[in-house]
Amino acid sequence: MNPTRKQFPIGQFRFPLAGALVIVACVFAFFLTGGRMQARGGGGGNPAYCGSSTQYATMCYHAFITLYNVSPVTQSTYLVNGDATCGPCALADNAYLSNLVLGAGSLSPGFSPFTLNYTLTVPNGTDSTTVSPTAAGPIAIVTVNDVPVASGSFSNPISLNVGQNTITTVVMAQDTQTTHTYTVNVMRLAEGSQILVTNLLVNPGAETGDVSGWTVGGNSNPFADNGSFDPSILPHTGGFDFCGRTGSFGSLSQTFNLLGIAGITTDMVDTGRLQANVSFWEQGLNQDSSSDHGAISLTFLDSAANTNGPVVTQAIDSHDLTWKNYTNNFSIPPGTRQVQYTMQFIRMLGSDNDSFIDDNVLGLSTPSIPVTDPPTLVIQNNGNYSLSWPASATGYGLETTTTLSPPNWQPVTNSPVTIGPNQVLAIPVPITSFYRLHSQ
Repeated sequence: MNPTRKQFPIGQFRFPLAGALVIVACVFAFFLTGGRMQARGGGGGNPAYCGSSTQYATMCYHAFITLYNVSPVTQSTYLVNGDATCGPCALADNAYLSNLVLGAGSLSPGFSPFTLNYTLTVPNGTDSTTVSPTAAGPIAIVTVNDVPVASGSFSNPISLNVGQNTITTVVMAQDTQTTHTYTVNVMRLAEGSQILVTNLLVNPGAETGDVSGWTVGGNSNPFADNGSFDPSILPHTGGFDFCGRTGSFGSLSQTFNLLGIAGITTDMVDTGRLQANVSFWEQGLNQDSSSDHGAISLTFLDSAANTNGPVVTQAIDSHDLTWKNYTNNFSIPPGTRQVQYTMQFIRMLGSDNDSFIDDNVLGLSTPSIPVTDPPTLVIQNNGNYSLSWPASATGYGLETTTTLSPPNWQPVTNSPVTIGPNQVLAIPVPITSFYRLHSQ
């Protein structure tokens, strides 16, 4: 909106607001009661505060005032004994945050005012989080999941479901027209899951300015781009991202020895109790419906370097000038000794490979283990004593001991028979032993 301009004689004048009487001096600043209206002024050749710390009115040798109404956000500027050559201040259009903090953990990547998309993985025990957004501009209105939050304050707790959760923080500038939306995708692990390694990858976002740490493959020769290859596509975070360059296909790979990683054991891998956590961001040049795009492949290798079950993520084709995130967990097959993480740059049209990938993550965690009730062991006396338990209870063995002080459990060597839904085993009479079903 255009601020109102009005000439006042120097000295005493009235605001058009409930008869508030003010004496104008060379430089002044005051607040009206209730905190809803704010007046700022300047003169005497000094730049006057105007909307943000980086916006100032023209240096004019006159006095003026600016009135701000917080709700709704409006502004009116009045010149006092000035001339028409000194224009009024414009409303600030700063809709960025200067900081964004989640009580549940640290954002990935680290916060930057110009980065709008983030991820965060939390353990199962974290069932909620608070959000503290700090606006960079004055009188900006901030909402978290559509609920207003004062700049620099924490929101009320936001519940987190197991799996993916999306938290959006919207900033509306003083001009009420400019907005930016910050999105955090929060992954809450299932019960029993544990994060072991946050990110194994070296140089995951090309911030070294090159592809150091990566093995280059394919014919497109991918490289670290600073936004110059396609000027409309800037890095997701930082100063660089990975670009496919020129050619039909390109790849960048890193390989890790699982048993050389602290906290990873042979038993953990070979019993299937390890999973890979994958996340990356993709953007491509807009080439209509099928544009150049990117994907991630995981190759699992055994001790002889034989392939032990590769997986490829969904190909991401984001060509609307926004970065798109992919996040998922993959079970690592028993017997795996090495994991290879590979970025794939796939050309669909033209000669250039206009696919871009940034902020890669390869983490390790233990998956949740389903908790089931143990089977019930029943002693029956139908003239003869017998034990029975559900035939569906697999993974259990029958054991016996003649004393509990201390017990000496030994496997029962006799084989049961299946009768209906149960396994049944005859036992000696009289009963002189203790029995149990033990998880194998």
